[in-house]
Amino acid sequence: MNRIRSIAFLVLDLACAVVFVCGLIAYGQVGKPYKRGFFCNDEDIQKPYKKSTITTVTGMTVGFALVFVVVLGTELLLNHLRRTCRVRNDPDSNSGGSHSSKIPPVILSILWVLCTCLFGLAMNQILTDVGKYSIGRLRPHFLDVCKPDWSKFNCTDERGLYVFIVDDVCTVAEGSLKAKQSRLSFPSGHSSTSAFLMVFLALYIEAKLILPKTSKFLKPFIQSVLISIALYTGFSRVSDYKHHWSDVLAGFLLGTSVAFVTIFKVLKPRFGREYQEIDIEEVRVSEADYVMSTNPI
Repeated sequence: MNRIRSIAFLVLDLACAVVFVCGLIAYGQVGKPYKRGFFCNDEDIQKPYKKSTITTVTGMTVGFALVFVVVLGTELLLNHLRRTCRVRNDPDSNSGGSHSSKIPPVILSILWVLCTCLFGLAMNQILTDVGKYSIGRLRPHFLDVCKPDWSKFNCTDERGLYVFIVDDVCTVAEGSLKAKQSRLSFPSGHSSTSAFLMVFLALYIEAKLILPKTSKFLKPFIQSVLISIALYTGFSRVSDYKHHWSDVLAGFLLGTSVAFVTIFKVLKPRFGREYQEIDIEEVRVSEADYVMSTNPI
């Protein structure tokens, strides 16, 4: 019965993953952003088009590499400490599977964390795309990409007041990738993705990277570096005229929120771990000591 239940929940998890992937593909291929108008004198959309300081490929490559390295290193360290030290507040050596499995628990734990991160990333991307396509905010370089034919419409009415242009006045093909991307400013995808990955890692490190009490600055230093990477990624989108500052702020808030939900509602790690070094050749821990050492203080 337990095996059937486990398989059923596994199938359900896979179905959720398939839904997320299909949703991402649908948004990227057939989704059309809301067609928002503009004022000719709007300085917020008159910036020049620039190449990205951090491209999507670069950002995702660095992000995935950091996730893999941090998770692999942390889980291997935790596995080593379980074998050689008393680890407090860590009753389970594997969050994703049973110890009776033929697969080493450390491998299952690594796969569980990576799969959880990918699930959260997909959820974050879905929410980001919903905002982008439903709002259709124009990017700061919209007019430079749109290249409107100014001779075919009037920016002002008979009273000299600027009018809101809602017609298709761009000379660039409406179906082109540049034209589509120019209407997907809010929220910033780079900001939400980098915030999710880096905040996810910062919380994961806080929960699972166990260090001796004498180490006070190593963990905060690593977390600060991770958060700095996310901030730099978001700030570069403003300086590259890819997003307005509010797009980046919204992306940060969205990515951070999804990271917290993923950590606390899906991964559910134990916080407050610490260890005490022991010589397993000379010290035999009694059953009572073992029970105390595996329960949180």
